[in-house]
Amino acid sequence: MAKKELAEDLKWSDFAIPAETDTQKALRAVSGHIPKFKEGNTSALRRWLVEYRCALHNLNIKQEAGAKIMPFFLEGLAKTRFNQLSQEQTNSWDKLVESLIAAFEVPGDRELAQQEITTLKQGRLSIAEYARKLKTLGDYAYEGIPESVRDGLLVNHFMHHAANHIRRRLLRMDNPPKTLEEIIRRAEKFQRLHDLEELEKEDELIAAMTQLMRTREDRPPESNFRSSYRQPAAPPREENREHQQGRRDWKSNKPRYPPRGKGFPTQPPPRRYPSEYPKGRFPDTRPPGRFRDQRPPGPDNRQEGPREESYRNSRGEGSAAKRLLAYLTVAMMLVVPAWAGKPQICGFQQGGNLFVPPSILPCESPRTSIVSTRADLFELRTDPMRQIAHACYKQVFKVNTFSLFGIFSTATMTDSGSNGFQQVRTQECREAVRSKQYAGKDMTEGPKGVYRSASFGENIGNYTAWFGGKEVEHDEFIIVVGEVASFDGESTISTLGDTSKCSYPSGNCKMAEATVVWSESSPYRACKYQKMTSVDAFITDKHIAVPELKMFSTISQDMRFTQLESKGCLVGNVYFTDDGKMVSFPELPSDLWIPDYVRMKQDHHRRKRAAYLRLGGPNNTTIAISLGEKFATPLIYKYFKVDALEKIPQFETDPITHPDILADIKAFGVTNDLLMSRAKRYDQERKNSLGSQLIVLKCIRIRQYRYREFTRIHKLSGEKTEKDNQLLIAMGEDEVNAFDALLDLEFGKSEHNPGNFP
Repeated sequence: MAKKELAEDLKWSDFAIPAETDTQKALRAVSGHIPKFKEGNTSALRRWLVEYRCALHNLNIKQEAGAKIMPFFLEGLAKTRFNQLSQEQTNSWDKLVESLIAAFEVPGDRELAQQEITTLKQGRLSIAEYARKLKTLGDYAYEGIPESVRDGLLVNHFMHHAANHIRRRLLRMDNPPKTLEEIIRRAEKFQRLHDLEELEKEDELIAAMTQLMRTREDRPPESNFRSSYRQPAAPPREENREHQQGRRDWKSNKPRYPPRGKGFPTQPPPRRYPSEYPKGRFPDTRPPGRFRDQRPPGPDNRQEGPREESYRNSRGEGSAAKRLLAYLTVAMMLVVPAWAGKPQICGFQQGGNLFVPPSILPCESPRTSIVSTRADLFELRTDPMRQIAHACYKQVFKVNTFSLFGIFSTATMTDSGSNGFQQVRTQECREAVRSKQYAGKDMTEGPKGVYRSASFGENIGNYTAWFGGKEVEHDEFIIVVGEVASFDGESTISTLGDTSKCSYPSGNCKMAEATVVWSESSPYRACKYQKMTSVDAFITDKHIAVPELKMFSTISQDMRFTQLESKGCLVGNVYFTDDGKMVSFPELPSDLWIPDYVRMKQDHHRRKRAAYLRLGGPNNTTIAISLGEKFATPLIYKYFKVDALEKIPQFETDPITHPDILADIKAFGVTNDLLMSRAKRYDQERKNSLGSQLIVLKCIRIRQYRYREFTRIHKLSGEKTEKDNQLLIAMGEDEVNAFDALLDLEFGKSEHNPGNFP
């Protein structure tokens, strides 16, 4: 049997100049240039080996040195697999590559790669990314096929699964490319041409829209959008003799009214007097020479002839107007889909059935602020943590045996219909996996990845008596090798069965027929998301737009979902969108809920009067709950008609005798407990020159603000928001401190510094 050769992209080329053989110098030269390989399937390992070989080859390092320093670039499962290789398997480059790939191979992995390559399409990938992914999968899936045949398969797949515009151009070529590299170059050329054509189309659309907008701006205000698409009926005019001979149908003296701009022409009400016009149809001041009372022809009427002639000559320009109308109609047919309007067909009009596009949708700026910032986008992980796992099965049989002096013997299964699988203890499974033995006998492998204990036929001699019959039990033990994986370090998926109800750190999972074991690990919740890209984004309090990716999504306002979904993610201040993306804003405040930040930016002109209660949110963020604005009339002006605290006259507080203050205390329910709590927690206010007088005024304000917010929340028509619930909790549990932001705006800032209250 011929020895299987290494693939061309994994072979080490001979150097024309002396290469480096010292491992220490080679390691220093390579450090920082090659990423480390930790885990992945055989295809990922093969791709990394190609990059590793190319990097060392470019640095002029000998293959022996490259094989020796490889362990320094392996981590985790990959390093464990490498350490399991013998010295003979790692002493040369070719043997090391073959052994390492074989160690990573899983039964059925190549078949999965072949299935994956059949479903691979370009989609939103670039030509280079699509070609690189196709070549990597193809080299692994079709490794045993000759290179020319493999290249032909990849060319055929590339052509039929590329983007539509590229596939059409490739199929129309007289001499289609024969190699993968050639078809990639052709596809990149076609892609550049397609991009240029798209830019030209965009320029044409912009020009058509600009021309249309200019046409609308130049039209007189009283003209209707639809009236420009048909010729209005001519008003009654005095005709001279030449026109009477050429245009007999204009001879009638009956007035003719132009049809209205919308709908069908309507019959106007009869006039009582010749000079009377229907109310509301014509202006009070009539333009000269248009709608006039009927009078006999005279010199004055003859002077109107040139004007009437020019009016009629302008009607002869209808053909040019119709051509312009056709061009505008084509432009509108291209532009209307962008306006998301529905086309209208207006029939039975003077000009026939004409296409009338809808009015242009106005572009109004949103009322909320738009913040431009840098955003990091994350998507669900596609490379889970994975490791080797083993499933243990135990099957028990009941057999009747009979022997006649050892000359004649029979064995019959008594419960053939109930020989199901039994549960295997976790420790028993681990011991069998470690030793590959069961009941003191070695287990045999066949097929690959499946180990079996001795069958009943091999043990029949141990069960059969010398003479007579007996019933015995025989059990067979089976071990199947597979894999387990986890995206977040908690939930588990496996090729050996349904392990969704098992925890990844536990290292075992018991199913109905088998027990699956793998290496235990410490409980660790990993992030389910991986970074996709960094982009420039525009955000409001509820939405995010990324022009670069043509993405527009809604930001989730569910803080509980955000906290649960982002567990294990080291990125701070994250948010989730309705299309399954995780977003982080590194340039914005990390301790503030972003929707609150945008709303505060919107109210920058009112920031001096607006106040917020800040509470702890998910991922160490701060949620800002709006408390509204302070009352317009200060209490000191209401009670004492002064504009500064220093001007307050002394008033009694023990007991309080001021009638207005007593009325508000009774109306809003200021209690002695509230006064005592405020005095205990704010030592600075107690030592103020106003003393207890300032505390009384602040407690009245606290109860007033509490009443205002409580009434506002309970009058809401819909369900309460999370912030409203948090504010109700804060007002109930810590009423003394809840409205400090508003109190500071009216009375000055007070530090929360409790002292020794007597």
